[in-house]
Amino acid sequence: MAAVAFIPIGIWAALRGAPGVPGPVLLLWSMAAVPAAQWMAGLVSYRGDATVAMTYLLGAGSVCWAGASCRAVTNRAMSDARKSVSNDPAIFLAAALALAAIASFGMAVHQWLNLRLLGVLIEELPPGGRPYANLGQPNHLATLALMGLGGLLYLFERRSIGGAAVSSGVMVCLLTAVMTQSRTVALAGIGVLIFAWIKRRCVANRVRWMHVAGALLFYGLLISGWDRIQDALLIGGTPSVLDRTQENLRLALWHMELDAIGHAFWGGYGWNQAGMGQWVVALEHPSLRYFFDSAHNLILDLVLWNGVPIGLAFSLALAYFVWRIMVKIRDPGDFWLAAILIFVGSHALVEYPLSYAYFLLPSCFIIGYLVVGVDGASFFGRANTREIFFRISVTLVTTALAILIIVDYIPWEAEWQKLRYEEQRIGTSSQAPLPRAVVLDQLQEFMEFSRAEASPGMSTSYIDWMHRVTVRYPYPASIFKYAKALYLNGQAGLAEEQLERLCRMALPKKCEQARSEWASVVKEAR
Repeated sequence: MAAVAFIPIGIWAALRGAPGVPGPVLLLWSMAAVPAAQWMAGLVSYRGDATVAMTYLLGAGSVCWAGASCRAVTNRAMSDARKSVSNDPAIFLAAALALAAIASFGMAVHQWLNLRLLGVLIEELPPGGRPYANLGQPNHLATLALMGLGGLLYLFERRSIGGAAVSSGVMVCLLTAVMTQSRTVALAGIGVLIFAWIKRRCVANRVRWMHVAGALLFYGLLISGWDRIQDALLIGGTPSVLDRTQENLRLALWHMELDAIGHAFWGGYGWNQAGMGQWVVALEHPSLRYFFDSAHNLILDLVLWNGVPIGLAFSLALAYFVWRIMVKIRDPGDFWLAAILIFVGSHALVEYPLSYAYFLLPSCFIIGYLVVGVDGASFFGRANTREIFFRISVTLVTTALAILIIVDYIPWEAEWQKLRYEEQRIGTSSQAPLPRAVVLDQLQEFMEFSRAEASPGMSTSYIDWMHRVTVRYPYPASIFKYAKALYLNGQAGLAEEQLERLCRMALPKKCEQARSEWASVVKEAR
C-alpha cells in the first residue's frame, strides 16, 4: 500500500519535473542492477529474491526522484509567484505522518490497556508485550511516532498549525514512544539534539534546540517512571528499557556477521541473504538462540549482501549525500524533514526498518526533496521529452514489477498459513497441488521442501536441492529435515554438524526437541 500511494506522485513528477537526475537517484538505480547480476552469476539462488531487491531499489530511486521533482516544481512556483506555495507536497507528507502517528497512538493505548473493543481490527497484545499498533514491532511504532513528531514540527515551521496543536501532537508522539519502551528513541533523540545545537545559528527555527532538549528530558522522566505508572494501573510484566539494555545479543550478532564478511569479502552473499552469513559461521560462535535474516545494521547488511568493495562504496556514497544535506540545510522546515531522516537512520543502525516500504519510501522522498532544497539552482527549468519518457518508463516498470510480486505473493500467503496449521497439528495435511510461482520461486521451493520427506535412497542432486533451500530458510524444522536426509543417506558426520548448527541458531527448547527426535531417527534407521 505504501508503494501504491507513491505511484501517482511518481507519474506527476515525471511529467512536470526538472531536468537532470539527482545523485541519490542514480545511486539507487545503479544498485538495482546488482541483485540481477548476482542472480545471473549464481550468487543468489532464486530469481524471486533478486526481483524483490531490484524492485525495492528501483522504487526507492523513483520515489527519491519524485521528491526531487516535487521540490523543483515548488521552487519554480515560488519563484514565479514570489510567495510560498500552499500545495507543497511535503506539507501533505508531513500531515500524513502526523495523522498516522496520532491514529497509532490510539491503537497503542487500546493494546496497552487491553480494551478489546474493536475485535480483529486491532491485534491483541501478548502477555508482557509492548504496544506496537498493528505494525508488528514496538520499535516500528516508536519510529513512526518520531516521524509523526517531525511532521508536526514541519507543519509548525510552515505555519500550517498553531502552538496548541503542535504541543498536543508532540505530547501524543512522546507518549507513544514511551509506551513502546524502545531504546532507539533515545539514540534518535540525542542525534536530533546534537543536530539542532549545531544548526542553532544558521537555521532560524521557531523550535529551538532548548525545546528539543526539554522534550528529550521529558521523555527521560516518563521512561524512568513508566514502571510505576503501569503498576498503578495494574499493568505489569513489561521489561524496562534498562533491563533490556543489559542484553548483549545484538553485539554478539554483529561480531558474528563481521566474521561472516571475512568469508565472502569480495562478493558478499547476495541481496537479502544476510542469514547465509550466520549459517556459514554459526559453528564458530556461541549460540545466538535465533536465526537472523538481517545483521540489524544497515552498513553491515549492505556489506554482507554486496561484499566489502561494493557494500562500503554504496554506504559511503549514501552517507555523503545525507551528510551534504545536513551541512547545507538553512530552511527551518527542511530541518525537521532532515530530523525525520535522523529518526529513521538511527533505527537503521540497530535494526532493519528500511526493509519495509512504509519507512523506505517516505525516507527516499525526503532525501530527494532535500537534495533539490539545498541545490535548487541545479534543478531549475523543465525536463525535455526524452527525459520525461525515460522517467515514466522507469516508474511504470517498477510499478509493474511491484504489482506482479504482490499478485504472485497472495496465494503463497495462504499456503504459508496452511503450513503453520499443519506444524501445530491443526487439521489435516493438504495434498493439493501447489500454485506455480511466476516470480517468487523461493517461496515455491520452500513449500515443496516443507512437503518433502527425508528417506533412504535420495539422489545427490535432490539432497543438494534440500541444502539450497535450507540455507535460504534455516529454520529449525528445515535444518532438522536436511540433517535427517543426510543421515539416512550415509552422511552421518554432516548430519551431526547440521544438528549442532540447529542448536546454535534456535532456542534451547527447540534444540532439546530436535535432540529428542534425533534419537528416534537414529533408532529407526538401525
